[in-house]
Parts: sequence; structure tokens; C-alpha cells
Amino acid sequence: MENTWVGTLVNALQSVINPILILVATAGIIYAIVVGIKFVKADDKGQREEAKAKLISVIIGIAVTAALIALFYWLAWALENGLFDTVTSFISTSGLSSGTSLS
Repeated sequence: MENTWVGTLVNALQSVINPILILVATAGIIYAIVVGIKFVKADDKGQREEAKAKLISVIIGIAVTAALIALFYWLAWALENGLFDTVTSFISTSGLSSGTSLS
């Protein structure tokens, strides 16, 4: 990783977010196991439906979390590799950064 402000920012975010993600993933897995056991052990249809709804919510939550993690790492990679350099160079060369208007 380059030694720029972007690299420093990405490293700082990753050092904070990675332990949080490990904690959230562990809690999600434990909760999914508990709900799965409740689903299997449910005696009546009402308990089974409640456990099924919770299990679906857990699966959706895990999918959304995985998508957000992928987005975060893609943005970090894109920033480090200069994918957005054309946008920043356009802003600086078009006069948008100096406060001039386009009209």
C-alpha cells in the first residue's frame, strides 16, 4: 500500500473494522445456530413459524453484511489503486474546486 493519506485512512479503518466484523460474524453464527435449534425443536406450528421468520432474518442480515464488507474492501482497493483519480483530476481541472460556477 502506498504511503499516502488514502493508505493511512484505509489502514486505520481496517484496524477498527476488522475486529468489529469478527465479533459481528461470531455473534451472527451463534445466533443462527440458536435459532436453528429452536426451529428444529419447535413443538407447534406457531413456534416453528416464528423461528423460521427469525432464521430468514438472520440469513438476510448475513447477506447484507457480506455485501457491505465486499463494498468496503472494493472501495479501499479502488482508492489505493487510483480508480477515482480521473474524478479528482476532472474536479481540479474543470474549475469546480476553485468555486467557479458552470453556468
